[in-house]
Amino acid sequence: MHKKSLQITDQHIDDLLHVNYLNYVRMIAEPAFDEYRARHGIDLPTLRDRYDLMLVISELKVRYFLPLKLGDVATMQILQPVIDGKSFQISGSITRGERLAAEIDMAMICVRCSTGRTAEIPEDIRENLLGFAA
Repeated sequence: MHKKSLQITDQHIDDLLHVNYLNYVRMIAEPAFDEYRARHGIDLPTLRDRYDLMLVISELKVRYFLPLKLGDVATMQILQPVIDGKSFQISGSITRGERLAAEIDMAMICVRCSTGRTAEIPEDIRENLLGFAA
């Protein structure tokens, strides 16, 4: 499991004075991709340029339990990805203190840029994903 904390700032807040729903997804996805890039030196442009691949969100489920507001400290916990040949699942939770604010499940598929068709996740990336949340 990977954990990261973040203070909620103006950039996260919408007109209703709470965290915008898209930011809950970003708060799980961005730390996951940042950590992967730091560990393995592969970011989304590298994935495209070196492997001719891109990742596409194929399914997204967000369950909200508690609004996050300006000044709150949110902690994101990202679980070990579940990997299938052409896709993987990222799951995580966001808490405020001890209280659950949201749970997020995101399925990503691997697509070959040159053809637009789904593609197998390369073995080295699959192995890196398996060790991600360790």
